[in-house]
Amino acid sequence: MLSGLPYELRRDGRNIVIAFLCVIAYFSVQLFPESCRMRCVITIPVEFDRYCVSTTYAKMLADMVCVRGFALDELLRGTGIDEAALQRVEDRVPAQGMLRLIRNALQLTQEPALGLLFGFQLKLSAHGFLGYAALSSETLGDALVLAVKYFKIRFGLLDVQLRMFEDVALLDVEPTLPLYEAEPFIMEAFMAGFAVMALNLLGQIPSEISTSWRMVRPQHGSGWLQYLPEGQVRYGANANQIRIPIRLLSQKLGLSDPNSRKLAEEQCKRELSMLEENESIIARVRHIIISEGQRFPKLDVVAEKCFMSGRTFKRRLQQLGTSFQEILDDIRKDQAIDYLRHTNKPIDEIAALLGYNDPSNFGRAFKRWTGKTPSQYRHQQEILSA
Repeated sequence: MLSGLPYELRRDGRNIVIAFLCVIAYFSVQLFPESCRMRCVITIPVEFDRYCVSTTYAKMLADMVCVRGFALDELLRGTGIDEAALQRVEDRVPAQGMLRLIRNALQLTQEPALGLLFGFQLKLSAHGFLGYAALSSETLGDALVLAVKYFKIRFGLLDVQLRMFEDVALLDVEPTLPLYEAEPFIMEAFMAGFAVMALNLLGQIPSEISTSWRMVRPQHGSGWLQYLPEGQVRYGANANQIRIPIRLLSQKLGLSDPNSRKLAEEQCKRELSMLEENESIIARVRHIIISEGQRFPKLDVVAEKCFMSGRTFKRRLQQLGTSFQEILDDIRKDQAIDYLRHTNKPIDEIAALLGYNDPSNFGRAFKRWTGKTPSQYRHQQEILSA
C-alpha cells in the first residue's frame, strides 16, 4: 500500500540525523561553554497575526509550484509576501496572505490534488521544534498531546482538539476562520500530513486509525488516495475527525529522548507565550476598531481604551512589527473583500462604509492589498462562483 511513496518519506523517522543537527546546535548554546559550542542564532519573530502560519509552509508551497515552471512573482501576487520574506523561515505569514498564496497556487497549477501532494511533503522536520519534540516523545499519545497543545504556533488556520474516551481518542479539526476555496487544499494537506506523521513516528499507518471529512470525495481521489490505507478515509461526514484507538496511544516511539523533548518543548512554550501575548494586544485593538462599526476610531481613542498614551501605544505596536494604520488597513481589507464577495453594494458605497471619502483612494488601497481593483476582484469572484 505504501510502495508508491518516496523512500525518504517512508523512512524519515530513521533518517532524521541531519535535521537534528540543527536542534543540537541550538541546545549546545545552553549546554556548553562559548569556546566549544556551535554558533547558532535562533530568532523569534515579533510580527504576529491571530491566525498566522509558519513561513516554512509558505516556502514549501512556493518551491512546489515554482519547480513546475511557474514564476515566483506571479505566485506571490496580491499575497503581501515577498521573496525575501520566504527566506525567513523562522517568521510567520498572516492568514490572508497564506490563503491568497494557496488560491494562486491552485489557479496556476490547475492541480486538483495539490493539497494531498503538499501534505505528503510534511515530514516531521518541516514542523520545526514542534516536530522534534513530537519525534522525541515517549509514546504516540505524548506526541499527539504535544502537537495539539502547540499546533497554533505552526498553523493558525486550523483548530485541533484531542478528546479522550474509554476506547477511542478523537482528533477534531476545524477551520479557525472561513477558508473559502482554500479549504479542500488545507484539509487534504492535513490528512496527508497526519499520515506522514504516523509513518515517521510508527513506521506504518495502523489499520485501526480512521478519518472522516465533511467535504465530498474529490474527483482526483482515486489517483492520490491510493497512498492512504483503503477504507480509512470517509467523506461527506458530519465532522472533520480522526479516530484513534486508545490502546495505540501507549505505543512506544523508537526515537524517544526525554532530554531532547524537554528542550524542544521549552522552545515551543516560548513561541506560544510570545504569540499569545502579542495576539492579545493586537486582538484587543482589532476588537475596539470593529466594535465601533462604520465609525473607524482615531489612534488616540484606541490608545486610551487600551490604557496607554498615544506615544506608548505606537511604540508598543512598533515592537510587535505592526502599526495602528496597518491593523486598520487589514480590517478594511477584510471588510472590503466580504462586501465584494457577498453583497451587490456599489463600489462607491463600499468605499464610504470603509471610511474613504474618495472612492479612488479606496481603489488604490484595494489594489495594493490584493493586486486587483475592486471591480476586477468582484468580477473574478463571480466567474469562480458561476
